[in-house]
Amino acid sequence: GARASLGPPVQLGLVRARAEYPLLQLVDARLAGVSQETLWGQLGLAEANAELRSLLGEAEKLLASEQGAPPEMQLAPANSLFRSVDVNLPPGHLGGRDQAVLLLMRNTGSLPAKWSIKYPNEADLQLPHWVDAAELSPEELKQGMLVDRGIFTAHPRKGELAPGADALITIGMSHVAADEFELPLLLVVESGKRLILNVRGRTLAPREPYLHLPSRELLLGPTPLGLPKPHRHTLELPNWSDVPLAYELDTGLLATLNEHNFGFDVLSCAEPRGVIPPGGTARIPFAFQPLEAREYTLAVPLRVGDADGREEPTTRVLRLKALGHDPADGSIPAAHEAARLALAPPFQQIAMAEAEQP
Repeated sequence: GARASLGPPVQLGLVRARAEYPLLQLVDARLAGVSQETLWGQLGLAEANAELRSLLGEAEKLLASEQGAPPEMQLAPANSLFRSVDVNLPPGHLGGRDQAVLLLMRNTGSLPAKWSIKYPNEADLQLPHWVDAAELSPEELKQGMLVDRGIFTAHPRKGELAPGADALITIGMSHVAADEFELPLLLVVESGKRLILNVRGRTLAPREPYLHLPSRELLLGPTPLGLPKPHRHTLELPNWSDVPLAYELDTGLLATLNEHNFGFDVLSCAEPRGVIPPGGTARIPFAFQPLEAREYTLAVPLRVGDADGREEPTTRVLRLKALGHDPADGSIPAAHEAARLALAPPFQQIAMAEAEQP
């Protein structure tokens, strides 16, 4: 018989779908003797959180799929596949008290989240079984030594969090050998993100002069034009070593900047040199009085050595950024304050008694 003709398409309904993956965030950090704001920036936690809440990369999608990682990916180093964030611990003294950084990790998503922290030799992407230990690089051998001797530790190293639940993670460092150490820890969120926490620390030998700089960049807050007196800003230089440290800032570029501004002191430092006692902190004052609504950027050499002059001083370079703005434009200081607040959690969530435990 004759085949019935089909009419025009009819919409029966609208289907919407949303894909989610487990989402973790680091919401607090504590280390006895270090301010919360300094620690938050020193540990790179703002960058870590930004990466953890970003979309899955291609490698993460493959690892979360049923097919899993292809053979060529299994041979690739983890740092070529996943984002790495430097976690810089302040230095300690040989034979001194172990350090313990507390990180509060929270499931901020709507799905249960299984997580784990893997040492380099435990990562899903590791060397195949046929690679002999003799073929390992000096860096890989040193990483194995750090794990075997417990110089760096992480606890707990796995868990499962319901939505809204927290896990308190301790990253520890033992000061049993004088050297500079680095260990990449791979944070794995099952079916989600992977992030390398590149933990760095240093153990100082007795009478070893060393200036620890949490950041090589000094940002001077927005300063309005037309002030009758310059704004004062302070650079802090902590001396974690057990010997006095002599320091001197090279102010030549500051003088050049002022010469190019008709001899006006746009940026100056009244106390560019001094001595920091063991365990003390130098507070170097900078005066900033901008003539233009722009960013001033300078590379300022900093020479540091032991105050007794037994060793040649070393030179580091600080990047100094100072921002002048039109006082009628309130958006610039507002944006600066919002960025500053983003570098620290809104309130303390780890009890200090926990942070002070050995």
